Amino acid sequence: MVSESTSRNTIVRLGKSLLIMITWIAVSTSCTSPLEINVDRTIVNVDGSVHPKRLSFFYYFADSAYEAIVSDTTYLHEILIERSQTPWTVTVPQFIFELPNTIHPTPTTTPLVRSFSLSCEKYIIDGIYRSCVGSNAWVDGEYLDQAYTPVPFRWDADNTINRILLAWIQPSEQNLIKGRVLISVADPITKISRNYNGLITMEY
Repeated sequence: MVSESTSRNTIVRLGKSLLIMITWIAVSTSCTSPLEINVDRTIVNVDGSVHPKRLSFFYYFADSAYEAIVSDTTYLHEILIERSQTPWTVTVPQFIFELPNTIHPTPTTTPLVRSFSLSCEKYIIDGIYRSCVGSNAWVDGEYLDQAYTPVPFRWDADNTINRILLAWIQPSEQNLIKGRVLISVADPITKISRNYNGLITMEY
């Protein structure tokens, strides 16, 4: 069960859909499984591809973790897990995550990636990290300048300096697909890279 949790607005946007998610939990606390979501669990395409029944996302930074649960079935049906051949692949048109704008960078969390967008098309489920680039891949947040004043930024993801990496895995004997998200951004002042991690869990 979740203990000592503090509610905050956390947003996941999928395409143009807007979903309000709440729940802040310290990494050290234990938590329940993702909330049961009332969605259509029967849709399987002719080619064997499926859409997730539910999607949850954990975003980790410093000593905190934010959890978001997607409940918009319209968008869940845009995500495709293709099973017609092996290895399976995953397509996500766009996934946007936003922390509350009350969260600001500190000397140990600068640059702070407050929101990001990623997309992938037919990424193989093999545990290998692949870059997310293109118009739907970016990071947004603030960094501290030399006077420790927050400066907003929005940077396109690339393959060198500001990277969004995504690796899909399938736990054995479970109807789950997990996506490990690694975000690496370079501080414009110190040139030191800062990493942030996330975990997407999709049940199909």
